[in-house]
Amino acid sequence: MCGIFGVFNLANRQPINTSAAEDALEIIAHRGPDAAGLREWEGQVCLGHRRLSIIDLRSESNQPFTYEHLHITFNGEIFNYKELRSLLVKVGFVFRTASDTEVILASYLHWGADCVNHFNGMWAFVIYDQKNHTLFCSRDRFGIKPFNYSFKNGRFCFASEIKALIAFDPGTYRSTNYNAISRFCRETVGAQTEETWFDNVLRLPPAHNLFVSLNGHHFEKYWDYPTEKNRLNYQDAKSEYRSLFESAVRLRLRSDVPIGLTLSGGVDSASIACQVSPHQEKPLQTYTASFPGKTFDEYPVARALSEKLGMNSVEVQLDYSNYVSTLDRIIYHLESGHGSPAIFPLWNITERAKRNITVYLEGQGADELLAGYANSVFVDHFLDLVASGNYQRALGELNSHRKVWPIKETLLLYLRQQLPASWRTRYREFTGLESLYRNELTNHRPYEGDVAILNADSKLNRRLQLQHRNGLVNLLHYGDAISMAHSLENRLPFLDYRLVEFVYALPSEYKISGAIGKKIHRDVMNGSVPDAILKNANKLGFVSPLKEVFTAGSEAVDVLQSTDARQPELFDRRAIAKLLKAHQNGSVNHERILFKLLGTKLWLNRYAQ
Repeated sequence: MCGIFGVFNLANRQPINTSAAEDALEIIAHRGPDAAGLREWEGQVCLGHRRLSIIDLRSESNQPFTYEHLHITFNGEIFNYKELRSLLVKVGFVFRTASDTEVILASYLHWGADCVNHFNGMWAFVIYDQKNHTLFCSRDRFGIKPFNYSFKNGRFCFASEIKALIAFDPGTYRSTNYNAISRFCRETVGAQTEETWFDNVLRLPPAHNLFVSLNGHHFEKYWDYPTEKNRLNYQDAKSEYRSLFESAVRLRLRSDVPIGLTLSGGVDSASIACQVSPHQEKPLQTYTASFPGKTFDEYPVARALSEKLGMNSVEVQLDYSNYVSTLDRIIYHLESGHGSPAIFPLWNITERAKRNITVYLEGQGADELLAGYANSVFVDHFLDLVASGNYQRALGELNSHRKVWPIKETLLLYLRQQLPASWRTRYREFTGLESLYRNELTNHRPYEGDVAILNADSKLNRRLQLQHRNGLVNLLHYGDAISMAHSLENRLPFLDYRLVEFVYALPSEYKISGAIGKKIHRDVMNGSVPDAILKNANKLGFVSPLKEVFTAGSEAVDVLQSTDARQPELFDRRAIAKLLKAHQNGSVNHERILFKLLGTKLWLNRYAQ
């Protein structure tokens, strides 16, 4: 887990400024505090790297790394590197390190660009082929690791974080993208798009390769969700799921540095902890956000499970008194706003965890894979049953669902997800939210997502794929940024591609039953995860209380009501005051929109010129 940076002169005849490249690496030193490397070839190509040492801690594995005529800068982990290495040794490859980095280069020599289809892991890397003077760039299937790039001024530049590009050439890369900010404020669109909050910087989409040469560049999508149905009966499907999940967890325990876990009161992190427990050589640390005295405090449940598994439970009590200053630091690392208040608890957890560990496992990705948000996908599941003529089961599922989730709430959630862009705009106009935006934010291009390229065979799988391609990618963005801000690597067993492919091919009834999502997972984990966790049907996502953040006279309110002569007035002060008044008197809970506006203001103060 590291930071990458590089430059390839295409039409620019000026030599690369290596001093500026060193500045770019230095500003992302938090991603890799253990080593730094920068190599240049004839003033036309340079690759830079900041290393967080996880596998093979020796200096021989530092990057940029060379194998024959290939050179690489790589961020991530290839978890099945040992198996690939053994295969490559059998066909004649020789290795001088025990690193997964060297395995990537040998794999590229052996399979070419198809090597990525052999990788089980998370990655963003660039390989420079010195013989052919070309770059091969790749990002993992689900967008776990970031890859920012730009074709400007006759150069191709890339980096793990945009601040590295700004340090290299602020005049080119610091320009504000108001359309991306507009989409975020109105529709919480974030890292699921190619656009960033900077005009001249884009993201390489997940599951894509990028080929760059002096003759041009092109993109290639190398992976997609399966469409063929898996016809296994339920018992066989459970057996296969159990094997894949166990393997996914076991592979992610490979490390030469200390490992821990984040643990909540939910089934996802609890399942990982139960799988890890038999493999711990000594008690592992678990980290849980704590809200003492609150009804939603999950620490007592998490501590009980941790102790039962022979692990050491670490309580991370959250202090909201320094909320704005902490959020400002988070926004600096995110390089954008974010719609999830969970970024604050995660920041505190990772800050505490860094005292003891360098790697942690977490449960991100399970909900979007296994229909964990049952109320958000139930209507799609119900319509699939009706379309297939299974009316009796559809009615039975409906009856089960309504005992846990109000039908009105479920229908409204479904309709909101179905609304076209024009209707969403009218809704904001009706509620008065559209009056918030001024000047550059009035020109809004609605985001329609990637609906046209969905590869699904049912309404439920279509909905899950939308969640996986959109909301999840946005969550992965903050997971990487916050963990790496504290020089930590986060690993996600539920995003093992074998598990994802298997689950997407399963029948809908294996994933959801009435009010219960993650059906096959819950059944597989029965007997391992305590019933109090496993059978909690209406467990929601990470709760982060914001009520007190926006009280009258708070620092957050001061930021929202502030102006800056250096920046255009993007928000109407009277509209913000109206939102705050309604929120503070309790008539309407506006904490989500206020949170987004606060993050946007902090970003503007940090980055806008």
